[in-house]
Amino acid sequence: MKNLYLLLLLACAFGYSQDAAVVNWIDANAIAIGGTGQDAPLSNLKQNTPATFNDVKLFGFGEATHHTKEFFDIKARFFKYLTENNGVRVFMIEDGFGPDYKINAYISGGGGTAKEAVSQMGFSIWMTEEMVALVEWMRAFNANRPENDRITFYGIDNQFGRNINVIIKNFVAKYNIAVDHNFTTVIDSSAVLHGQRGKGNPKAKGYAKQLADAALSLKNSFKPADAAQQKELDATLHAFDVLQQFLKHVDGGTPKERDAAMASNAIWALQHEGTAAKGFIWAHNEHIENAGGAQRLGHILKATYGSAYYSMGFDFGKGSLYSRYLNGNMSAPAIFTLKAPFKDNYAFVLSQAKADAFFIDFKLAATDAVMDKFINSNRKNITTGATGYNPVFKGNKQDIAKAYDGLIFVKQITLPTYLK
Repeated sequence: MKNLYLLLLLACAFGYSQDAAVVNWIDANAIAIGGTGQDAPLSNLKQNTPATFNDVKLFGFGEATHHTKEFFDIKARFFKYLTENNGVRVFMIEDGFGPDYKINAYISGGGGTAKEAVSQMGFSIWMTEEMVALVEWMRAFNANRPENDRITFYGIDNQFGRNINVIIKNFVAKYNIAVDHNFTTVIDSSAVLHGQRGKGNPKAKGYAKQLADAALSLKNSFKPADAAQQKELDATLHAFDVLQQFLKHVDGGTPKERDAAMASNAIWALQHEGTAAKGFIWAHNEHIENAGGAQRLGHILKATYGSAYYSMGFDFGKGSLYSRYLNGNMSAPAIFTLKAPFKDNYAFVLSQAKADAFFIDFKLAATDAVMDKFINSNRKNITTGATGYNPVFKGNKQDIAKAYDGLIFVKQITLPTYLK
């Protein structure tokens, strides 16, 4: 018994020493993210940015929860930095192509306000003052810039048909293209179709064939006069593609099909903006990750771009969490307070570092034996989706170094400011 007790003591002591070594490495090597809000500069990033950033074509920035002010603000700060220093111009988000069309128009000098544009997004989780501030910054950045040097804003999700029909009809009206009654009927009907969970919608397949015919008719009847018109036509034909993705979604689409659609849309957006275009994706951790249990957006992008795709995971220690599961079952929205990180989570060790928020590049971390073991130690990290945090869930186990190329950690999180 004494020997067993001694072994347990030695194991604990070894564990604590390993954790201390990890914390010491972080304090010495991680990039501290000082300041708060979106306007605080990333003052020490330019001197310490991983050299790999310069070769990245597409950044995927995740979030461990959809409902966190600090994640919103830090992602906005990184996007601004990458826009100003790395030439990133294509902003993509886990939202609808149609609902976000007006944001793209607004940041390009269109009418209305940022708040009005953000209020029309597909998911209410993005309808925050933090998103409004970022959209306003995008518009200011674009002002007086040539069209080929402006930020563009794309929703890449397949779960929304709303407004896609308007995009198509606006193009038809602008160029006075002759279309028959069925053309308008099918795009309007498809855009508002709804699926019954688990059963799909029997109309979807019929509309899919008619949509394909309508897209081909439009393509054959419009001959672009120049490159600008060709780009408009390509965007309109892409609207048809997204509407087809939406029909698959309402007809009982799977999570795998959803991620595949997002990847296809992200790749299209980069190609649409030119061979030299660089992009930034704003989505949940589980979408942008390089590896995991399901075929995710990030898996496809990593296979497509290799090291030119950089996935940035997010994690946190404690704080305020949106939740609809306070009683173990779906309930009215509420706030849950996580008072401390769970001991078997990565956050338990990461929270012991000095900085309140910091960034670790895993390629750098892997050069240290202790850190390499830590980031591949198959611990848990919390991820919550639109419905928020379930208090009985302590996280998914994974090697974070396989899931992401880097990690941003925030010790304490708070909720964003919602528009409504």
